[in-house]
Amino acid sequence: MNSTEYELFVRDIQQILLKAQALETIRVDHNIKLKGVSDQEHQIDIYWEYRIAGVTHRVALECKLHKTRIDLSVVRDFWGVLDDVSGLRGVIISPVGFTSGAKKYATSKGIGLKVVREAKDTDYKERLKAIHINVTARLALNPRLQMNLDESWLASNLTSQRQEFI
Repeated sequence: MNSTEYELFVRDIQQILLKAQALETIRVDHNIKLKGVSDQEHQIDIYWEYRIAGVTHRVALECKLHKTRIDLSVVRDFWGVLDDVSGLRGVIISPVGFTSGAKKYATSKGIGLKVVREAKDTDYKERLKAIHINVTARLALNPRLQMNLDESWLASNLTSQRQEFI
């Protein structure tokens, strides 16, 4: 999976969660640019606007497809974006987690940190992973079943091509 595929994977999960929560979503966009008060444009991986009780909330999701845990520098850089774009809250998403310094800084700045990745077999330890159901259908014929056809009705209502199958 490349970075764009990961972002789209996260976006799709986000949309499923939003539907389940029955929030009034205004929009969910991928890869947009927002202008900050500094007049700088910032690239946002996933942008989400929703409304609760008539109040619009704006959230930027920063997706980081790194092989190692996300460190403080990534969180600090993202805080710079959130600080520059007024009224924007943020969440950083990673498949591998975050360092303790990143967690501490994110907590102090109100930045959410989430781990999103595809499920692994080890995730299902002592949990139900799948249910397989085999169904065998058996048809019991009733030897007393009789069919009576009205041959005169069939002859007058079927075309000559269909009559040969009678």
